[in-house]
Amino acid sequence: MLQKVFRAFVYSNLWVGFAVASLAWLSSYRSGEISIDYLLLCFSSTVAFYGYARWVETSEIKTKPSQHIAAWTVHNRKAIFAISIAASAGAAVAWMKLPNTPKVVFVVCALLSALYTIPALFNRRGVRYLAGFKIIYIAAIWTVVTATIPLLLANELSGDYQILHHIERFAFILAITIPFDIRDARTDSTDLLTLPMWIGVARARNIALTAIAFVILLQLYPGYHTNIPWIEVSALLFTGYLIHRSDQELPDMYFSFLLEGTPILLAVGTALNSFVLSSISS
Repeated sequence: MLQKVFRAFVYSNLWVGFAVASLAWLSSYRSGEISIDYLLLCFSSTVAFYGYARWVETSEIKTKPSQHIAAWTVHNRKAIFAISIAASAGAAVAWMKLPNTPKVVFVVCALLSALYTIPALFNRRGVRYLAGFKIIYIAAIWTVVTATIPLLLANELSGDYQILHHIERFAFILAITIPFDIRDARTDSTDLLTLPMWIGVARARNIALTAIAFVILLQLYPGYHTNIPWIEVSALLFTGYLIHRSDQELPDMYFSFLLEGTPILLAVGTALNSFVLSSISS
């Protein structure tokens, strides 16, 4: 019973919603100003978008899919639709409370995200069919959502640190997204031509490892942090280990729970690091 509840929590996109909100919290925390409304918007809109995307992707499936997450979605399409509607309503309420500029930027990101799946409703190919471009497209949008807008809300968008922070966030999202394409390489349509299908699983994994290595090294760069955040570095090293182990043979939960949960782990690491430093200073 507990296993079913846990699987439903992850597969209903609540887990990834917390992951995206965690990334936004990280940027908000570093800027010194946290907007609860925006964190709620990130959570709700992510749940709604992923639910809608999976609902569309499974709309024409006639046989039981080989992936557990797809099979669960097919079996629970009505629940996914209801959760997405409720999340959309919550996102709308949170969005209304934002200042005008962040509102506009978020809407632009939402429209760009819609290009990922909306064309499928009209039997057209969306962004996901552009070979090698999809992964950059996704990372860029989520970088704006989880880094640019939080810094915009805090009026901290300019400066060398902010540039490095954006590069860090882009590299991190790129690193944890590639393994999902590795997972799907055997079941995705050849028309998609994802990065692992294009250059091979090993090379795609090496790109992800290079990206996460850059993020780790950046934490050690003099002046990027007042003190080296060793707990965060440990979380990033664990993320690198998960990426290194990523393979087509691993179960869905390895990706949908462990890898997708790394932003949450990183946020917890940041909170713990802050607590340890404040305890030492007091």
